[in-house]
Amino acid sequence: MDLRNEIRGMEPELLTWYHHLHRNPELELELPRTVAYVSGQLAAMGVEHRVLPGSTGIVAAVGQGPGPVIAIRADMDALEVREETGLPYASENGCMHACGHDAHTAILLTAARWLKAHEDTLPGRVKLLFQTAEETLQGARHMIANGALEDPAVDRILALHVGGLGGEAPAGHIVLSQGVAFRSSDNIHIVIRGRGGHAASPHLSVDPVVAAARVIEALQTLVSREVSPNTPAVVSITHVRAGAETYNVIPDQVLLLGGIRTVDPETREYLVRRAEEVVRQTAASMRCQAEFSRMDGAPAMINDRDTALRVERAASRLFPGEVHWMKESNGGSEDAAYYFERVPGCFLFLSSMARDGDGTVYPHHHAKFRLDEGVLWRGAAVLVQSALVLMDETL
Repeated sequence: MDLRNEIRGMEPELLTWYHHLHRNPELELELPRTVAYVSGQLAAMGVEHRVLPGSTGIVAAVGQGPGPVIAIRADMDALEVREETGLPYASENGCMHACGHDAHTAILLTAARWLKAHEDTLPGRVKLLFQTAEETLQGARHMIANGALEDPAVDRILALHVGGLGGEAPAGHIVLSQGVAFRSSDNIHIVIRGRGGHAASPHLSVDPVVAAARVIEALQTLVSREVSPNTPAVVSITHVRAGAETYNVIPDQVLLLGGIRTVDPETREYLVRRAEEVVRQTAASMRCQAEFSRMDGAPAMINDRDTALRVERAASRLFPGEVHWMKESNGGSEDAAYYFERVPGCFLFLSSMARDGDGTVYPHHHAKFRLDEGVLWRGAAVLVQSALVLMDETL
């Protein structure tokens, strides 16, 4: 309980960091102002750290104990969303922290401050990973390529998400998973080429629009007829673009964009392979040619069961009766999955959505997305307590 009270006492500084980061969002892989700000805070605490080339992330370390090395990851990038919250610290640069990454960063800074203050008593070491480009699913691989999990090698890893992605739970409660927390993600890019012409003479053309319609319809049978009903999976076409905005021209080609999401590697690879086959063969049956490409997103985010059980024990010690297990995986994707492919770990959720005066809760990625600031300190407390338990099994 001392840890809980100490971190609760750091809440004013946590909120100062959170408000600054929220007011100054940056996008994608290079976040020069954000990285400089976080680096400055770590330097003021005396936390050893290094900034990755091009302001593309920070790797910090605390502790010299002989026990395990535990990594804690926070993402720092924002979204290209124009904020409409009306908050006094709202962004004014056309971008927005509409997913909570500013809170993740402030929470990890708070954890860093506590860990540094207690560095001599830590049974092991903690690596703090401040990551860019989660929204584009690039950042984790970049961090790994720059040695984030090495020197010293990480034994287990933790990551936390604020908001409502863990399902319905009261504000301040912790939600965990013993298996899949997020699903895999692959974007697909399809171009169907035909031969354009006058809409009044379709027999003189090869119509890619009709072929595209057949392709879209055929893709919807992959999950319903080729994947077990017990395996969550989604194939969606989300964007269609064809020709000029006119009524009487059959275009030369149609662009389709979409995505594939599922929970296990075998189904993921099967659906991508079959999607390409269906696209090419269906287009060919309509006398068109098809180009199919896959933009690799992220694998399924799978929690290690043993690590999750230890985190559940740690979180319950701090917040008895306020820790829950997820009923089903989140349908979104998380590039922290790349860390978890290499190191056993636990991804946890802090329920922290705010309600407007009329009771409305705006979801992640919405221009009016807001967090309940009063529970953010709990994220730092549970991450620190979990790291301590993972470093010392006797705790």
